[in-house]
Amino acid sequence: MKRTITLIIAMALVFCLSQCKKNDVKPVANNTIQITLNAAYSGEKTVFNDGTFTWNDGDTEYIYVGCEGESGCIGTLSTTGNGENELVFSGTLTTTPEIDAKVYFFYLGNGEHADATTLDFSNQTSGNVTDFHIAVGSATYTGSTDFYATLQPIMAIAKLDLSSFGSENIYVYGDEIYASATIDYSAGTITKETKGYINIGVGSATKYVALIPSTESQTTVKFASNSHDGSKIFGTGIRAARFYALGNNGALVIPATTVSIDDDGIVPGLFSVANTDGIITKMVRFSKGNLQYVGSNCTWQFAEHQYDYLGTTTSQNSTTTTVTRDLFGWGTTGYQDTRTSSTGYQTYYEPYSTSSNTLSDSHPAYNINKYGYGPDYDSSNKYGLAVTNKSDWGMHPITNGGNTVGKWRTLTIDEFVYVFNTRSTTSGVRYAMAAVNGISGLIILPDDWSTSYYILSSTNTESAAFTSNTITLSDWNTKLEANGAVFLPAAGYRGGTWVYVEGSFGFYWSSSCVNSDKGYVIVFYYDGCYIPTSENRSNGFSVRLVRPVE
Repeated sequence: MKRTITLIIAMALVFCLSQCKKNDVKPVANNTIQITLNAAYSGEKTVFNDGTFTWNDGDTEYIYVGCEGESGCIGTLSTTGNGENELVFSGTLTTTPEIDAKVYFFYLGNGEHADATTLDFSNQTSGNVTDFHIAVGSATYTGSTDFYATLQPIMAIAKLDLSSFGSENIYVYGDEIYASATIDYSAGTITKETKGYINIGVGSATKYVALIPSTESQTTVKFASNSHDGSKIFGTGIRAARFYALGNNGALVIPATTVSIDDDGIVPGLFSVANTDGIITKMVRFSKGNLQYVGSNCTWQFAEHQYDYLGTTTSQNSTTTTVTRDLFGWGTTGYQDTRTSSTGYQTYYEPYSTSSNTLSDSHPAYNINKYGYGPDYDSSNKYGLAVTNKSDWGMHPITNGGNTVGKWRTLTIDEFVYVFNTRSTTSGVRYAMAAVNGISGLIILPDDWSTSYYILSSTNTESAAFTSNTITLSDWNTKLEANGAVFLPAAGYRGGTWVYVEGSFGFYWSSSCVNSDKGYVIVFYYDGCYIPTSENRSNGFSVRLVRPVE
């Protein structure tokens, strides 16, 4: 036997819990109290799963219960389908409520949330929006164990057409998009908890998304997949109990724009770089090549290809300041303090600066404690406040990367470690050593990488060699880079007027400091890698920037 719960346009779903016709149940010896409720539905229009949201005989649904001012009163009421227009919920409270106290009832989807106090909405790939529907109501305890209550919906639901994103996995995010909420059963409230990225699965012409309501008068909801972006403005914000659709029941069309390497210097491919309790809180895309400084006109650009590096081809191993370089001392972004210094050390902030014989003490980027000028280095903050103090190369406009200040940044060492060692990916593969087009280096794969694109050997290990994977230029262009793979070439390092170990070692700066002498870096070489390690900040290493998806 089935019962259909219906969703009314603009008012969403309303449950009515009507009194049971039975005798009161007395508290049992252990001070628990049994409750039984009948649930009926109202309304005529159904929208879930293209028209139906049903309880079947044998299916179990749950209502969670809490009592005003008593966290110990929480209990779970469960039911199985057994009536045309009603459900019977029954269960026990762990503590008898005070007379005239409110008893709160929470309908939490289909029971997958169990009785947790934090609800995670970050993975809605099942397509069953009813899993994420929340409704809350209350009734006064009068001494009877029979209750009547109306549960009002808490979530908002949007019906979307995301077919323009193709078959790629899509994430929903934005300033007012939260991926988790906390429930206070004793106060009858649900509160936004963690801003994050909601995975809603592959694009389609009909996709339902449950959203935690916002407090803003206008909310922009954003969408991203490996190679597409999109957005939709909700002019009145996101409101509880609202069903957002086109007209009566049509899907809101979300147009997608293609992420272009040529236009913006971005490699297609989404990489999570941080999470909170399993919810992704930061995502980025990598730049199309290593960062280069063009000394002849003091501008910044990305290498034309991901596998390109300069080595000694442009005399970057010379003292000449007007050549093009791609190996930089930590913090040498060209920004320096405007105050004068009798020591003249501020010149070490320039992109052409490194030193092989005057190391940390003569390389004052961020060493305000020693030299009294320049950007702060806070010994209690290993990240060095990089962006706010302009040591991050992403503070510059990049001529072939949008040419706008602040679009790019350098990963912290924690983010690098997350990318290499922590991320959960569709394929289970995060990185691999390889040679691409004859260039030795390291490949990093996006979160939604599929092994159907290309199968790599010796993955996720620090003990592999470049020879583990030999990839042709054709395969790189059509199977790897086109699907979001990132390649870091082994470009060596620069010390003073020398470039060392190009083609056999790769050193990439993070934005994080160890102390005033050393910075955090990832290192890989002919038969292994170190993630993370630290090196003197005066050494010239490669920089690969990322653009936040935000």
